[in-house]
This record gives sequence, structure tokens and C-alpha cells, in this order.
Amino acid sequence: MSYFCKNIFNYLRQYPVKYPIPKFTTQLPFKRNPLDITVDTETLTDWLYRQFPTSQMSGKNYNKILKVSTIMIAYFYPTVTSADRYYHLMQDFIFMFLMDDNTEEPWGQYNCQQMDKCRRVWSQLTSVFAVASGGCGDGQPSVETTVDQMEPFIRQIIPTFQDYYRQLNDKQWQQFVRWRLEFADANVKETEITNKNGRFGQLDKNLRIRRITAGLKPVLLGIIYGTASEVPEPSWSNPQLIRLLDLINDYCIYVNDIFSFEKELLAVSIAMSTTTTTTTTTSTGSTCSLSSAPDADCKAAMGQMYNTVATTAVDLKCSIQTAQTIVVETIKQLEQQIIQLVHNWTSDDNNNDGTDADDDGNGGNGGGGQQFSSLTTGGQQFVRALLYIPGGNYRAHIGCDRYRMGCVLNDKQII
Repeated sequence: MSYFCKNIFNYLRQYPVKYPIPKFTTQLPFKRNPLDITVDTETLTDWLYRQFPTSQMSGKNYNKILKVSTIMIAYFYPTVTSADRYYHLMQDFIFMFLMDDNTEEPWGQYNCQQMDKCRRVWSQLTSVFAVASGGCGDGQPSVETTVDQMEPFIRQIIPTFQDYYRQLNDKQWQQFVRWRLEFADANVKETEITNKNGRFGQLDKNLRIRRITAGLKPVLLGIIYGTASEVPEPSWSNPQLIRLLDLINDYCIYVNDIFSFEKELLAVSIAMSTTTTTTTTTSTGSTCSLSSAPDADCKAAMGQMYNTVATTAVDLKCSIQTAQTIVVETIKQLEQQIIQLVHNWTSDDNNNDGTDADDDGNGGNGGGGQQFSSLTTGGQQFVRALLYIPGGNYRAHIGCDRYRMGCVLNDKQII
């Protein structure tokens, strides 16, 4: 077990669980990158803790980010063999968490109560990419903020992005920048809604933003950067790949939400509270005690959560336990669609009779796209590596108990 992972269980299980999650497993592949436990951690540890003074975080919150980043990188990128690129991917993950927590969490320096600062911080990414690429070339963003004007923790990520720029080709770099800026814009929008204490809308509206703020697209480019894969531009328009990415994105969102629900409910309830206790006065005058109150008393808090469990409970007017069951069933359905799509797609060459193996819209060809063999070798490797993301996401949440939950894997899957 890695340096940062070894104390994770005791750290995360210090809080009681009110809403146990229905137990479920996965058939998706997951594997831990051996670099997580075999590389010399002294250099990386030194870099990580040198970043702490610039992080604008408390020691406790910074350590939490380090631990979570270590776990997720190990399972998201099990095929990366370059220690240098592995370090850069971890630095990037830590940076994403710093940006997210600093602009979203109550303890953040630019949270939803300070929207002008929040927008300014996210907008600095444009200048970061311009500096990393050495200036504004064709299709590159312009420098709007000088390095000296950037927030300290943002300035520290420039060397990592400079290596991304060196290793990715022009198309890949432009795609990386475009996806990151979309990610930034969606995070600002999400925080603006939080600032207004408004309802996030029905589930489909909720997911429109969540599908961007979940950050899957930047993670995809991490596969290409980390493994030096070559995925030609036409591959991104492959209908099977587009469908696969959509399914994986939704799967990761629902898995994250089922395990983060209670943590988010606690955070929102505390933010709404007018006292220093964990008892919250809601807009209806009732109280939401996280240890004993009935579900209805937490409705006001759930209405302000960007979480599919909360949205399901509010929209369907059902209990939290029922909403959890619905979300778990959705996760299982998404997983089966992922598995079926990949099976049909990769077996197209053995079923090349001019008809679709499965055209029901639930994971089949969906209209006769390119065969798997028509992808380049790099494209095929990318698709195989891609499957470790949903499997690794599941593993990071359940196996490492990311959100202080009591669910465990069966004995054969325990670390």
C-alpha cells in the first residue's frame, strides 16, 4: 500500500454512516498501477508537500486531496509505465481537486460566496495554457493574466502542462485545452447555481452540467499522455466510441454520487445551519439532524445538492433509501450496457454479415459504425485502457472507502 494510502481507512471511517449503501459489485476490469507502490516516493512526496504553502488549504484538507489523488491515479491509469508521466498525472489530479475545492467547498478561498473571485480563478486557466504552449499560436488561447498575477497554486501547475504540450501532438493539445476550458465554464455555472441557493432542476438538467464537471474528458487525454497513445482525429467521431464515452461518464457520475451523497448532505446541511451544531433549520422550519431526523426534514438541503441521489429523492418524493436503490440499479444497467457495447463492437469482425449485432440502442452498434479493427493500434489500445476508468472509479470508491462509507468488496477483492 502506498505512502498516502496506508492510513486512508482509519481516516475515512471516523464518521458514522446514517444511510448505508446497497451493496453491489462490478464486472468491469480494474487494476492498480504498480508505480503506486514501487517507485521512489521521496521525490514525489517532497514535491507534494512543497506545494502545500501555495495550496491555500488547511493541512487536513490538503492531506485529504493527496490521499484521494493517489488512490484514483493508481486505478485510473494502471497501464502507464513512465514514472515521470505518472507524477505529472498525479500533479494534475491534485491541481483539479485544489481548483474544485477552493472554488466550491465552504473552506475554499474562492467559494460560492465569492463569485467574482471564483470566476477570476477559473479564467486563469486560459493564460496557463498559453504560457505552457509558449505563446499564442494557431488555435491557442491568449495570455490574459501574467504568471505573476496568477494564484500561487495555479502557477505551480505550469511545468506539468508544459510537459503535456511537449508530449501531445497539436490536435491532442488543442482538444485538451478545449475540454479543460469547457470543464472550467461548467464549474463556474455549477457554483453560480449554488450561490443562488437554487434548485438544480430535474435529473436530466442536473446531468447536463454534471457530465462536464465530472471531468471525464480531461481524464481521457491523461490516457493518451500517460501511455503515449496515438488516437487519430477520425476515431473521435466513431459512433461506438462516442456512445462508450457517454455510458462511462454517466456510470462514473452515479458511482461518485451514491458514495458522496452523505458527505455532501452533511456539508450542505452545515452550510445552511444557523448554529454550530449538525442540526439544520430548513426553509420549512423543521430540523435536519443527520443522526436521527426523518428523510423529509432533509428535503431543503437535498434540493441544493448537485447529486443524483438527492435529485432522485426530491423529484420522485421518495425516501433516501429508495433513491439509493434506484441509483444502484441505474449503475448496474449502465455497466451492462458498457460491457455489451464493447463485446458487440470488438466482435464485429466475426459478425461481418452487413447487419448489426445489436441495434436496440442499449449498447449495440446503434447504426453500423466503424468496426473495431478499423481503429488504429493506438485507438484500440486507448479503448482497452478506457475501460479501466469506470472499473477503477468503482474500486477507488468502494475498495478505498473514499467517502467514509461502510460498503466493502468481497474477500477476493479487498486490497
